[in-house]
Amino acid sequence: RMDHQENGRKKPLRRQKMEKVHHLSCGFPARLHRHCQAQVAQAFLKHLLFIRQQIPIPYDQFRKQVLVADDAQSKKTARSKALSRKCRKFIEGSDYALESFHELFAHHDVTSIAIAFGPTPINPRQLFLLKFDDSSTEDIESSKLQKLGMDASRAIVRQCIGSGISEFDSPSLPQKIYLMAYVRNYGISPESGSDEQQTRFHGWNCKHNFGLKARKCSPIILYVGSHQFCSSAPEDSTFVSESKRFDLILSLIGHSELGRDCKGY
Repeated sequence: RMDHQENGRKKPLRRQKMEKVHHLSCGFPARLHRHCQAQVAQAFLKHLLFIRQQIPIPYDQFRKQVLVADDAQSKKTARSKALSRKCRKFIEGSDYALESFHELFAHHDVTSIAIAFGPTPINPRQLFLLKFDDSSTEDIESSKLQKLGMDASRAIVRQCIGSGISEFDSPSLPQKIYLMAYVRNYGISPESGSDEQQTRFHGWNCKHNFGLKARKCSPIILYVGSHQFCSSAPEDSTFVSESKRFDLILSLIGHSELGRDCKGY
């Protein structure tokens, strides 16, 4: 241990904490279409909401249960009605965020999506990062594209379950959730190379070059793309600076006490 002098007394130097990073990968035979990348991001977020105990059951089941329960509103007590409103607000906010992925990926070259749990997005308590390969530009008919997207969504969930992603960190208390996106050449016009006006994008706030510290957590980075891209993923435990910069941020989703209250929903 290194010491330094201060007023004639030795004091221990504080050792800077280094983040321990977990690197995972989900490879495919070829690069994914942007539509498929959006569906992967959706499936990953839904899965995280469940395994991090923000909701009591998987998202699609929870959504259906909340909507069905709304139909029986008149038979409920005041407490259950208040809980129903919280759950409904959670579903509305979540659906909005999930749907925004399709517009985000359709109009931007998204290379990273971060999902942060904690009171602030700057220094979250838990951080999950999706790193995407270059997207495919192949023209694919809609029915085939939908099937490819569903297959990719199932693959990402299987990878999360198979890798034991829920065991890398302690179970999460219900808390605020933030989505962040890194967009290649964000704010630069491809025609002129000049800065474009950065406007609010479907609920996402522009935070160009937004810095992320992640000192209080062990980030989990999941590489998604072709087998070649995934095989080049780093195996060390560093959290490189390029993984800490984002352009767009969306705060999610509802009430911090939702996950706890809805266990009895």
